[in-house]
Amino acid sequence: MQKFYSPQAIFYILTRGQQTNGAISITYIPKDNTPGTECFFGTGSTQAIRELIAKINAAEADDTIQADLTASANLSGTVLDAARKKQVHLDLAVGNGVHWEIDGHMVPAGATDTELGVVRTNKKNGNISEEAITEIAGKYNSEQLNVSDNFLLLPSGADLRIETDSSLAGWKCAIIQHGNNENKLAGNQLLKNGEAYIRNVQEKNYLLIYGKNGDVTCDEKSIWLT
Repeated sequence: MQKFYSPQAIFYILTRGQQTNGAISITYIPKDNTPGTECFFGTGSTQAIRELIAKINAAEADDTIQADLTASANLSGTVLDAARKKQVHLDLAVGNGVHWEIDGHMVPAGATDTELGVVRTNKKNGNISEEAITEIAGKYNSEQLNVSDNFLLLPSGADLRIETDSSLAGWKCAIIQHGNNENKLAGNQLLKNGEAYIRNVQEKNYLLIYGKNGDVTCDEKSIWLT
């Protein structure tokens, strides 16, 4: 596929070595997985939004549009609406190995601007208290994800993909959805390709517990890792 860059994109490509802060990288990947095209834009500009929407509008249903939003995790509702109308998939990196995957088929009409920021941290520095994490995770390695309070919860179709350390290859990951009144098991998966997934995000706080395949906790919480 031939690459095409707008004048604004060329400017950022030529200068991104000096202007790495605030750059949005957007890649278009057709559903047949042929090599995509890539452009770089300044964050917060209407030009960046127009170019991203143009990429979406030029795509076909079920194509994937990747964007690196690490520098600015604010996503315009017009982008979500364009993804809904074209029924494309959005793969949005927000830093620290965390990605949002949004299925345009599942975006409701009238979606508004949303904050996609996710804090990835240990049990000592997050919204879930260290005491609560110790009670749930016990001896197992763990970390927590705190989704922005301004994230627009979609009825379905918004997933989180988390890159994990290569040393955890072949391990299990139990994902606990931590709500105000209860904890729910939101996933129990073997780590493949160095990634864990949280499907259909409906809470703001998640606990990821890592254990070797075959391990299990035996308390009343029943956080099974086998």
